[in-house]
Amino acid sequence: MATVVVEAAEPELSGSTANPAASTSPSLSHRFLDSKFYLLVVVGEIVTEEHLRRAIGNIELGIRSWDTNLIECNLDQELKLFVSRHSARFSPEVPGQKILHHRSDVLETVVLINPSDEAVSTEVRLMITDAARHKLLVLTGQCFENTGELILQSGSFSFQNFIEIFTDQEIGELLSTTHPANKASLTLFCPEEGDWKNSNLDRHNLQDFINIKLNSASILPEMEGLSEFTEYLSESVEVPSPFDILEPPTSGGFLKLSKPCCYIFPGGRGDSALFAVNGFNMLINGGSERKSCFWKLIRHLDRVDSILLTHIGDDNLPGINSMLQRKIAELEEEQSQGSTTNISQCPRKSEKPRAKHQDEEKHRRSLLHSPVPKQIVHETRTSVQKRRQHH
Repeated sequence: MATVVVEAAEPELSGSTANPAASTSPSLSHRFLDSKFYLLVVVGEIVTEEHLRRAIGNIELGIRSWDTNLIECNLDQELKLFVSRHSARFSPEVPGQKILHHRSDVLETVVLINPSDEAVSTEVRLMITDAARHKLLVLTGQCFENTGELILQSGSFSFQNFIEIFTDQEIGELLSTTHPANKASLTLFCPEEGDWKNSNLDRHNLQDFINIKLNSASILPEMEGLSEFTEYLSESVEVPSPFDILEPPTSGGFLKLSKPCCYIFPGGRGDSALFAVNGFNMLINGGSERKSCFWKLIRHLDRVDSILLTHIGDDNLPGINSMLQRKIAELEEEQSQGSTTNISQCPRKSEKPRAKHQDEEKHRRSLLHSPVPKQIVHETRTSVQKRRQHH
């Protein structure tokens, strides 16, 4: 958890020291309101129930680490008001993004769920420039292990992105016209990974504008309002199914690569490639994005024979993991539908039972085979024989 104190200074927050004359300059006109509080929660991309459970736990820890006066800001009551009175905004340009908002006379609360990187930067800027003197920023969700960047549905939010916000001209002018005795305070709770963990904020001259305590221990007690708040957020975050992340084929049948070829797919931090030679398809790496960069092509192939990972890291595993999770979900769905069919359609004594090999053939498809739409399940004998040879 971090408490950041912003001081009046020159807009150059990158490395220069604060101007000593700033504290006596008559232009120090901006004033933060000591009676106002601001809470911003950012919930990054969530793809499993376990991710959601951890994210909700971090939100509770983050709010309880806010070193604030509960008499001036009754968080228990304010969070209850948020649950019952907040508004919700959705973005037509960013599917799945949700912004929850409530403002009282004391506390303004904003919750970003599954946002884009642009939305996060915008809301962090609004929080910093807001007149409230006491601010809390909670960043929670999946992050890259090496850098600590919060993974969003498009892009990410890194420590460097956070620093760059303070170099914005508007923010620099605002902070430089604030008297040191009236500095705003920002508490920051974020991933204890990568650059956030070893942020070395002193190198960026932020201490001249803000006092920072990063991921401090819990200070506030447990509150009923906080429990209601986190429970509501848990219900508001939708965990996507593997079929939502990777959509089914847009057409029936399989794409057959008859000639040797190579496809390169840009995959965020890491690329992916598909090599096809004499009917043998090899996928190399998967890219860093959960929406596998190679999926639009791979989903039309009849099979992937081999997967090669050149290394283990967050730049090539997410794309592969999404594909394998989707294939596992397909297999489980087929087995579930098969069990339901067997129970509801038991053969009568006068009916001949289905041939055993038909049920076996239904589940013969490899884990890496793309599903075929029901309306085109009729395969030719030739394609079936080729598939058997591969197995």
